[in-house]
Amino acid sequence: LPLAFVSALFRSDPVRLERATALCAVFLLGWSPIFWSLGRGILTGGSENQSDKDEKNEKNNSNEINIASRVLQTVKQLVTSPPITGCLAGLAIG
Repeated sequence: LPLAFVSALFRSDPVRLERATALCAVFLLGWSPIFWSLGRGILTGGSENQSDKDEKNEKNNSNEINIASRVLQTVKQLVTSPPITGCLAGLAIG
């Protein structure tokens, strides 16, 4: 939809139309992953129950936390979302 607005606004100036289309595409490429990762987390409030969180906190307090594995797990959860995978594929192809 944003590309339709850009096309309608800059139809008479092809140079500005090309630039506006490119800027709109870059915006959408960044917006979609942010929306589907952060927005989903905010709307769902997390998928764990409070009792599950308490159990995990007890385990984490007794064991040493491996930060690298937690970061890798978080990135894996973010990238496995279909819209984010699509954006990354489009970025790689285009």
